[in-house]
Amino acid sequence: MKKYFESNAAPDVIVPIKLEDPAAAIEKARWLHDKFGFTRYCLFGLSKGFRSTHYPTEADYAASAGQFAAIREWMSTHGLSCGWFCCLTVKSGPSGFTPILRADGTEHPFASCPLDPGFSSRLSADIARFAEIAKPDFIFLEDDFSIGATNGCFCKHHLAEFAARMGKNYTREELLEILSRTTPEALAITREWRRLNHDALVSLAAQIRAAVHEKSPEIPIGLEQSGAADVDGDSTLDVTRALAGPNHTPFVRLHGTFYCGFNTKKLPRQIFHSLWFTQHLPQDVLCYHETDTYPHMRFYSSGKQMKAMLSAVYSCGMVGSLYFAQEFVDKPWEEDAYGKVFAAEQARFTTLAELAAQCRVTGVEVNYDPFYNTLQGDANPFWAEPLGRFGIPFTTEEADVAFWDARQARYSDDATVRRYLSKGLILDGDAARILCERGYGEYLGITAGEDVLKARPRLVYDLGACEIITDDFVPADEGRELYSAHDYCPAGNGVWCELSDPAPETQIISCGYDFSGNIIAPTMTLFQNALGGQVVVMSLTLKNNPSQAIFNNRRQRLLQRLAARMSDEYPFVENAPDVYMIAQEPKADADFRFILTLINLCDDDAENLSVYLPPKMRNAKAFCTIAQDGSITELGCERHENGIRLLSPLRYCEPVYVIGK
Repeated sequence: MKKYFESNAAPDVIVPIKLEDPAAAIEKARWLHDKFGFTRYCLFGLSKGFRSTHYPTEADYAASAGQFAAIREWMSTHGLSCGWFCCLTVKSGPSGFTPILRADGTEHPFASCPLDPGFSSRLSADIARFAEIAKPDFIFLEDDFSIGATNGCFCKHHLAEFAARMGKNYTREELLEILSRTTPEALAITREWRRLNHDALVSLAAQIRAAVHEKSPEIPIGLEQSGAADVDGDSTLDVTRALAGPNHTPFVRLHGTFYCGFNTKKLPRQIFHSLWFTQHLPQDVLCYHETDTYPHMRFYSSGKQMKAMLSAVYSCGMVGSLYFAQEFVDKPWEEDAYGKVFAAEQARFTTLAELAAQCRVTGVEVNYDPFYNTLQGDANPFWAEPLGRFGIPFTTEEADVAFWDARQARYSDDATVRRYLSKGLILDGDAARILCERGYGEYLGITAGEDVLKARPRLVYDLGACEIITDDFVPADEGRELYSAHDYCPAGNGVWCELSDPAPETQIISCGYDFSGNIIAPTMTLFQNALGGQVVVMSLTLKNNPSQAIFNNRRQRLLQRLAARMSDEYPFVENAPDVYMIAQEPKADADFRFILTLINLCDDDAENLSVYLPPKMRNAKAFCTIAQDGSITELGCERHENGIRLLSPLRYCEPVYVIGK
């Protein structure tokens, strides 16, 4: 019989609770249900404390399963759902099996290699035995179901299997040297190495599914995506399908949260990875969010911040979340902010999730590739944070206007590069320099070279330098001066790539000037190329660049207007910093035309907030919003020539939903 993993509620919110003495766990579940209305739980165990001592024995598993069964029985009699959050998988404690051998040649202290047949058989049998006794409604495998955080496992099993696949023996040292390079030959070997890790995890997932199926075929199993899943050969989909098997709906909890401190302004960047997978996994895969702000208290993350995160989660189309609503301590009632947020916003989030299920996220395009973006350093695209903070909505699907950083410029094949150069494309300095090195300079209308400061080392001391927008790109009543790319910023400035040799048709958007008013070099350009595309080059690089040269009101307006000039299809926030906009449009006929989620990431209220609407949205018959009780009501706004203006302030982390009818 086919059993689907789903809840009658939308969104599907599942609250993890510690698997412990039944009386203590039941007391917490009762409090969470009676006070806040939670109905779905996930008991996490066996304890990660075993990592410090030993792989759990059969008796350890049996004892925990017995506790679980008692808690589940109470929950089922009270109409509550109870799943198992399986904490011990690859990282299960010293086991006597083959440990993962790390890149530096040391053995992992508590992780075992999935390619060790003894370990995979034992773990599968233990999970199946637990499931048979406990009978959870569902199982989530914890996100340490992974190998690749340190480039994979270099144990004898991995090296032998890789040699068999490649027809050549490699030592750990040889592999590490290859993995550090980005030549085509090295990247081909890196792909195969990651494929081995992918296959090892898929095989282990299939063994677990088969073992559970033997005695408990009705229990669905899902994956908590690891932060290293992309390094593990982009394993998310295939591991999720292996765990589901043929008789269950696949489901996965996507990673993307804040631990030990919620940085509100980085929410657009942090949610990006979850958005990408929500948009690129097949539609039959249910996507949940990791709403886990460890250690789950307001010293680190506020209730308002949780509201903002959940608003972004459901606006991005995820069906639910693993919602960590409490601290993992005894009698956690002293910290109830997260539960209160759920109770207060449940009706509104339900309506939002139901509407979002009919939509696709739209906006300018920000690219991501699970292989190329994870080769070196920070994986998320560097454009996600500035676009989010500039109030420019973005999608991970193809759009008329795209924003590229170095990764897309370096690794896209020639056909892809030419396709993107044929439409609207905005490049940071690194992307432009790389495309010039690849021979595409003629389509940029400018040559992007090395750091300006290399040729002018004393310029770094010129704190009177600035960037000035040319007359054609700024109205007469607006300011033209921006901070210079090298102006003092303790957190870093990135690189100011020198732009030179503009084509006759290249339009200079802005230039850098020294303190005496002498032009240093162009800093932004626009060019209509022979392929029919419009290309903007920004001389500043985005990597490690949180400086005021990037994050300022005038850069915000420039990028908004340039995107609209390339394709007047996108809304944006006109007159406020740090208002994150997520845009959605129905995939088919609906009784609404669009939804805009507006989240103020700034501590100050956004007064008289103006939203630019493109022509296709501007003529909506009415503008509505979602009230706290979940009803669709009239939005307090007034129309103006280019969009609408909100009549009430947009407050910090208090989302407003604009629904165009």
